[in-house]
Amino acid sequence: KGNIVHPRASACLPGEMQSLPGQPNCKACAYGRFKNTSGSQSCADCPAGSYTSESTTLVAWAKCSPGKIQQVEGSVSCADCPTGKFQSASGGSVCLACAEGRFANVIGTQECSPCDKGSYQAAPGQAGCEQCPAGRQQELSGQSFCTNCTAGKSSAAGALDCTACLSGEMQRLPGQPNCEACAFGKFKATQGTGECVDCGVGRYTSASTTLIVCADCRAGTFQNASAQSSCILCPMGRFQDLEGNETCIACPEGSSASLAGTQECSPCDKGSYQAEPGQAGCEQCPAGKQQELSGQSFCTNCTAGK
Repeated sequence: KGNIVHPRASACLPGEMQSLPGQPNCKACAYGRFKNTSGSQSCADCPAGSYTSESTTLVAWAKCSPGKIQQVEGSVSCADCPTGKFQSASGGSVCLACAEGRFANVIGTQECSPCDKGSYQAAPGQAGCEQCPAGRQQELSGQSFCTNCTAGKSSAAGALDCTACLSGEMQRLPGQPNCEACAFGKFKATQGTGECVDCGVGRYTSASTTLIVCADCRAGTFQNASAQSSCILCPMGRFQDLEGNETCIACPEGSSASLAGTQECSPCDKGSYQAEPGQAGCEQCPAGKQQELSGQSFCTNCTAGK
């Protein structure tokens, strides 16, 4: 009889295996496994940080892309890093927490973003940043804290920089959201630090004036105390014809002021007089006396025969 020729067996190719004898075919490695040699070796699990699937070769494992990881060996896919974490390298098995001052607000992040100016993040692994609260500021990006406004300044929430108190305002304390208007009777001419100052005598501030400079008391009024919010009308019998004074002046003899707040005393009419200063009215000349001039402090006797 002639010799029977048996076909020669072929070695399984890379990416294939056959663990049983006498089989007609080799089998592709299962997804999540690979084989990079030909022959009888078994397929091996992909290491952590890698995978194989229908979209990859089975000869070698594929690394997880940046922003994705795989912690388990023999996997068929990779998972996105969650918010607050990142992975910048390929083939990663763990996601890393964003550092303080940085954040990741979407999944699959390759690099965390710095907090904007005016915001901060004090904790690692966060999905967002916080606005600096009112009274604080942050002029740099990527920071984990905000700083207090110094005395003489204030800020709203999310401020990059604190704002100096305006003229007419002050703030003694650090870390405050607002400056405070000077109290009535006080003023402040400069911006920033510094105290409100008492208005001097003859001057005032109020709701009807600026708080940057004190207003003079108008003519007909006075103020003899400091830090006042109003002026006082000159009383009857007294006057003031200039602004910004601390006293009123008594009307001289021969004149009077019948109303409060007088700027100029009125002369006594003809036929009347006033012998005393600081009076609210004049007196009629008594019987037997006369005065033909106005503004006089006396009356004269009628002559004989009159």
